[in-house]
Amino acid sequence: MNAINQSNTDNCLEVLKALAHPIRIRIVELLVFDKEEFAVGEIQEELGEEQAVVSHQLGVLKTRGVVKFRKDGRSRLYSIADDRYRKLVETIYKCSKQ
Repeated sequence: MNAINQSNTDNCLEVLKALAHPIRIRIVELLVFDKEEFAVGEIQEELGEEQAVVSHQLGVLKTRGVVKFRKDGRSRLYSIADDRYRKLVETIYKCSKQ
């Protein structure tokens, strides 16, 4: 059976599209390389972006399955959804080093 099919290709493209945005990749970078969980306000502060912008980009990442959240009181703490995404981002960063 051919491992490469349209469904696999489409899924790969969706993950890459989710990461191919400056704010989203910076969010993922924080979650992979800084600490494992961040509240929206902490991400906003780290990136210097408006809360609405950060929330929107987190929503895109969550829809694509890259991040997840858990509720902690009134806060939502975001983290990488699956270790495969953590490894993917680490590999991308290794490949991007000159």
